[in-house]
Amino acid sequence: MPFVNLIKEERLAAATREKQVRVVVLLCLAIGGLSFLGAGYFTFQAMQVKSKEASLKVALAKAKPYMEKVAANNAEIDKLEPRIQTLTSAQDSTMQWSRILEHLKMNMPEGVWLTSVQCERQSPGQPIKVSFKGLSTTQEGVGYLILRTEQSKDIESPELVYTQERRTEKGRALEFEVKGILAGSAPKKKTTKEVSGA
Repeated sequence: MPFVNLIKEERLAAATREKQVRVVVLLCLAIGGLSFLGAGYFTFQAMQVKSKEASLKVALAKAKPYMEKVAANNAEIDKLEPRIQTLTSAQDSTMQWSRILEHLKMNMPEGVWLTSVQCERQSPGQPIKVSFKGLSTTQEGVGYLILRTEQSKDIESPELVYTQERRTEKGRALEFEVKGILAGSAPKKKTTKEVSGA
């Protein structure tokens, strides 16, 4: 009888081993299946990424001429920027002189006329000085000219330099000179930023 029991034990052990082998095989199959599914998913994702990369490369190739045009335009703008600033500055100066002459035309006292208008800057750090020379029949006319010139927003601090009597073809007249400063012509002072200690 003990021999028979050994066979039974061997069968039970073989059955247990078979179960274990089946479980291991099933686990291996499950892991293999999951690995296959994972590999398929990641392969699909990689294909999508490659597809997106290809479409982006095509879009980049299509956009490249436009990008080159934009870069060329920006380079041209950078090259023309000093000219644009010069033209803008010249236009502003022209408008300022137009306003000055219009103001003088509308506000010239009776019996006063200009013979010259000059401007000069003695040094780069100084504002532009404007000089009005002319003739007047009376001292009051010169005074009125100064008062009316003060009303111009384009001329600052007008002041009388001199008046002197002079003979003209039409009789005696007062020659005068009035000087002022062209508004906005003073060089801008560079401001230094204060750095506070920590």
